[in-house]
Amino acid sequence: MTSASQTTPDGRIIVATDGSANPNPGPAGWAWYVSASCWAAGGARNSTNNRAELAAVLNLLRATAGTGARLHILIDSKYVLGIMGGNNASKNTDLVATLRAEMTGRDITTEWVKGHRGNTLNEGADQRCGDASAAARRGTAVPTGPGWTL
Repeated sequence: MTSASQTTPDGRIIVATDGSANPNPGPAGWAWYVSASCWAAGGARNSTNNRAELAAVLNLLRATAGTGARLHILIDSKYVLGIMGGNNASKNTDLVATLRAEMTGRDITTEWVKGHRGNTLNEGADQRCGDASAAARRGTAVPTGPGWTL
């Protein structure tokens, strides 16, 4: 474990991603979370939960592009895990194609975690995507976070 993040035994940085839309579809938020000093979030006035979940992973991959970071991504969406594992998508094909392009050549592993069950990283991502969704619903500035700081 480093001072700023948790790592797997093989040195991958552990990151949680999450997305939410409330109502679904409706104002949405996405977030990825490593630590209180390394996270990002964003929102949309009108989206779906699945698009927000995809946006979280996509924005993580964009934030770490070119850094050489080896990632272990904790995901509470079985939909996104399936997409990342190669399942065909009949919806959200624009985001799916972009996500898969960003995954090309990257050293990434994934793990499903049950949401809202006390996993510190998942809870951090959930809180931030919820805050982003609430800001989008109010029409106020979304708290975007410090970004990738490792």
